[in-house]
Amino acid sequence: YVQAKQIDRENRIVESYMNASKQFLREIEKRVEATRHYRHDLNNYIQMLEFLIEKEGASETVKKYIQEQKEMYVKLNEQKLCNDEFLNTMIQIKKEECIQKDIEFCVKVEYTDYSGMEEMDKICLFMNLLDNAIEATEKVLEADKRVIQMNVEKKADKLQIYMQNPLQLKKSFSFHTSKIDKENHGIGNTIITKVINKYHGERKTEVDEVNKLFKDHISCQLKWEEEV
Repeated sequence: YVQAKQIDRENRIVESYMNASKQFLREIEKRVEATRHYRHDLNNYIQMLEFLIEKEGASETVKKYIQEQKEMYVKLNEQKLCNDEFLNTMIQIKKEECIQKDIEFCVKVEYTDYSGMEEMDKICLFMNLLDNAIEATEKVLEADKRVIQMNVEKKADKLQIYMQNPLQLKKSFSFHTSKIDKENHGIGNTIITKVINKYHGERKTEVDEVNKLFKDHISCQLKWEEEV
């Protein structure tokens, strides 16, 4: 009976988590579509205005406005880490969260194709990795050490993720959540493991107690087929 109750509780937690992930997916999809349209429309709009200025002239106010829009267009392009708009947007959302929490987020993504992993699996993997890193970094008091590093690349059809975040080590490190609401949290690393196993991958973690760092390396096969 106790085991059945435990399984039922875990299933409810997973179901709640997946519902939240689906909502996050819809938010990403909306932002991806909006960004695509904005980039396209903004570029055409700037070209049209420049043509009119060249033909008929314009006030300094209009010229200043065009310059501001050009700078916005450049900024949007700089945010394009790779040609996977979905991954770009997801990382950008977490980057904005880091800014709000006074965390420096250094991310480098190889500009290549990361197709081969389902979008929901990408959410489960990246969202949990970044949420774990942000949660750990928030506890670090030294401002200059509140830095999360993430490198994403593709090697031989494998997605490679290298992460590093600081730790506030006062006791032995544990993957168990330190959040007060333990009833509804702590499932993140289980989800990460399921995604890694699904894509025939592996995970190597290291706790550097001297430098107070947590290092994470994940490798997943992108060309994955459902097992019969």
